[in-house]
Amino acid sequence: MSEHVNSRYTARLPRGEENVVSLHQQPPASTFQPDGPVELAVVAAAAAFNTTPEVLLGADRSRVAADARAVAMTAARQHGHSLPAIARHFDRDHTTVLQATRRIEKKTPPLRDLAAKIAADLPGQPASTHAGLVDLDEQVPESGYRSPGLREQQRAIPSAGERAQLRVAR
Repeated sequence: MSEHVNSRYTARLPRGEENVVSLHQQPPASTFQPDGPVELAVVAAAAAFNTTPEVLLGADRSRVAADARAVAMTAARQHGHSLPAIARHFDRDHTTVLQATRRIEKKTPPLRDLAAKIAADLPGQPASTHAGLVDLDEQVPESGYRSPGLREQQRAIPSAGERAQLRVAR
């Protein structure tokens, strides 16, 4: 049963340009301007799935949008970017990126191949191979560090110069 369902689904996946006959209209014009490798992966995945980058970065949960988004995330991950850095580009949590990359890498070979092709076509050095340089967005605080939450900041005791003076009513 699952083999039959998979074969029907993979039959509809994007193929090489030489075998594709376009039966649909061109995707709507996009105003998205990529400025880095992750955004270029988004543009490439959107083009492969005949949609726009805005759909991939939006909240659309259709099969095409979800698969295209997962392919872009996987390509960015294969290019060497960290899960939190990819998640920031998609305005999602890093566990969503982890789930998407695992789904593409283990369950759908045609999409895995597409993600590998997109990752290979991305320009520049992967984020993890810079010689000793660490991206400010990808710095992780040292272990044991915990930033104070809003409630702790509100409860903080003010210093002596900041204390409000109490007045006695007479």
